[in-house]
Amino acid sequence: MKLFYLFTVRKFVIYSFLILFGISAYVEAIETRSTISSDRNTYRIKNLGIWTFNYSFMRHFKKGVLRGKASIDPASALQNPDYKKLPYPGSHDCKAETDPCLLSNIGNSMFMDKHTFSILFRQTEDLSWTARFNFLSNSIDMYEQLSTNIPVSQFTFGTAGIGDVQLLMTNRLTQTKRMDINLTLGVNFPLGSIDETDGINDMLGEEGIAPYDMQLGSGTYDIITELSLIGFYYGLKYGFDISLTSPTGLNNQYYNRGDSLKIKGWSNYTFSFGTQLRVGVVQNVQSPIEGRDERLSDNIRYSGGKRLDGLVGLGQKFKGFGIFVDYAHPLLQYANGVQMKTTGIVSGNIEYTY
Repeated sequence: MKLFYLFTVRKFVIYSFLILFGISAYVEAIETRSTISSDRNTYRIKNLGIWTFNYSFMRHFKKGVLRGKASIDPASALQNPDYKKLPYPGSHDCKAETDPCLLSNIGNSMFMDKHTFSILFRQTEDLSWTARFNFLSNSIDMYEQLSTNIPVSQFTFGTAGIGDVQLLMTNRLTQTKRMDINLTLGVNFPLGSIDETDGINDMLGEEGIAPYDMQLGSGTYDIITELSLIGFYYGLKYGFDISLTSPTGLNNQYYNRGDSLKIKGWSNYTFSFGTQLRVGVVQNVQSPIEGRDERLSDNIRYSGGKRLDGLVGLGQKFKGFGIFVDYAHPLLQYANGVQMKTTGIVSGNIEYTY
């Protein structure tokens, strides 16, 4: 009943989104044609047909392990009766008499790289479209202990390949002299693989499936919604963004990555010579994985959590061109159960507009 209700709600959300998406695009197109025919010199027409190309790189560093808010020694969680590897004792193929369901491996350090290529087309002054193409490269160093009478060992493996693709529509809802309010609606298309392996053969000669965080995609169509407020005061620009990414169902391995909520407050100041200083805070809230990949023994209760990041950045703008570098440092973080700890996020992007 709960699953039926979940899918009914998500179908309602996605159909409502598609209807709103279509109506918004149609109305904006009608307004554009009307504006073109009535006044060729309006401000809207001056900005019609602008293209922006952007390349961004982000590296997410993880080191050590959290249990809730507290840091723990990763190796101490292995073969420890306080940490179960499955959602509950006795589930799946885990028999309490022969296998006490204890953790046999855990991450020690990890980095996740994301290369994103974006194309933005400004159809009118108020309406723009964005397509994002992602390439991911991940590497993890793990501790392993198969039983209490075997010493802890380490191994490293990585995954790399094409990630999911996003298509977004942004519509400016209102504009004043000092403020804009924008609404962004989008869809995540599941092009990234959810079948990546860890490169280690088991007794049958088959490679194991890599953990959830090492997969390249979500496997689900997700709805992306973002509301942003942007203020202007001479060279100062400031804003508030709230975005939600929500899966529309389960993927072909019967799970999804859960809902992702991001709330961001930011400001930047651009000097007359084009240099830009940026600061901000970002609250990330990630719900636990829903469902489960039966090929994995990872405990899905050890997923999701909250993190508050402080953000600083520097950029330089030229005519039609810009380059920016940002660093985010976790100020507070809470992990559901036992998870790897974020230690920092470095990002940079290059932008060209014509």
